Amino acid sequence: MPLYIGRRRRVVRRLLKPRYFIDPEANAKRMWDLLLTGLVLYTTLVVPYRVCFQVEAAGGFAILETSMDVAFFVDIVLNFVTGLQLPSGEVSYNFRVIVKAYLRGWFVVDFCSTLPFESIAKLFGVGDNAHAALLSAKLLRGLKVLRLFKLARIRRLGKVFANLEDAVYTNQSRVSLAKLALTMLFIAHLVACLWYAVGRADSTESWLVVLANDPAGHVVDTNSLQYVRSVYWAIVTMTTIGYGDIVGHNNYERMLNIAVMAVGVSFFGYVIGTISTLVTNLDVAAARYDERMTVVKEYIISRRMPKYIGNKIRHHFEYFYQNRSVFNESLILNRLPSALRNEMIHHVHAKIVSSVKYFVKCPESLISDIVMAMRPFAMLKDEYIYVEHEIAAHVFFIIKGKVQLVKTAKRGKEDTRLSSLGVGDHFGEVMYCTRYPETLS
Repeated sequence: MPLYIGRRRRVVRRLLKPRYFIDPEANAKRMWDLLLTGLVLYTTLVVPYRVCFQVEAAGGFAILETSMDVAFFVDIVLNFVTGLQLPSGEVSYNFRVIVKAYLRGWFVVDFCSTLPFESIAKLFGVGDNAHAALLSAKLLRGLKVLRLFKLARIRRLGKVFANLEDAVYTNQSRVSLAKLALTMLFIAHLVACLWYAVGRADSTESWLVVLANDPAGHVVDTNSLQYVRSVYWAIVTMTTIGYGDIVGHNNYERMLNIAVMAVGVSFFGYVIGTISTLVTNLDVAAARYDERMTVVKEYIISRRMPKYIGNKIRHHFEYFYQNRSVFNESLILNRLPSALRNEMIHHVHAKIVSSVKYFVKCPESLISDIVMAMRPFAMLKDEYIYVEHEIAAHVFFIIKGKVQLVKTAKRGKEDTRLSSLGVGDHFGEVMYCTRYPETLS
């Protein structure tokens, strides 16, 4: 039913949508956003490297990056004709409302990050005299640095990762750990690029010059090796390890050292604390199960229970918690609409619902109420659930194993074994409702 309602809502929205507007939840729009997400990831990694290492795109990469700028410009145009999702959940296709919201929002950032600074830089050639040539070179470098505006596109990733977390049904601690690791690597990448750029700015006294003149022969003469050493420095500095083999040799490098270490101490402490919490929560159910079983064991010890009784109590609770959620299901289910509540109960307890014969003719709401009132109950072989002349306190549904009905005999005689009940059967309901003593064991 919820799936049908969702599809009907999408169909109605599609019918009400004006002809030249785009539904923000259309499959084509989602595929376009997915493509742009890949381009944003490429941009955030490659642009800092190109700017700081002064590596220009050539060949296929030049065509690719020019096409990316075109794609982001097209996206700006599409944003003016894409429906605006309102806080109420509705979608507005009022053109003036859409334009006003976009211009007040991310338009300036999107526009600046889409400007082709590389092409603009190429328009400024070298002048006829030394002074003009110097100004032209400075302007050229300044325009190339402005390419870092493209990093503003990273704001797209926040929404994408949020949607991904909703779509991926896994332990959220694993997702958070992955996000934390990616964030650390990205920051290390940015710091490494900045470290190299600062070192390259001084051709007389910098860490690059010292390594190039190292008598031990540690020559760093390719961009790939320079990048590896820069990342190495960034990680050991951010994590406050600092081996001291790569250090700052001029004031700018020392200031960057201080800044990275100061931020790194706080960030690394935050990361360690967060990882500790996330690792603890990797399996919340197992942690709560261990905690509750520890309480049971401590109770048995404090009451000085005989070993055989203590083992029975422990086995009961092991079975109980292994077959019952350690979470407060009632709190969650009671806040759900009845239809969704029934659907969730039937899914979670599908094995029980399908195995009990009594449920075949019952309405869904009654099945849900019965299932939620059930409690796991385990008995060992040859143990009595109740004996003759007792008043049944529960109704039992057999999910696993068999139950033997026995007529208790007088002293000196053997009990009479009657019929047996198996999976899907139930017993005790008559005596439970009438409150009459049981006639069988």
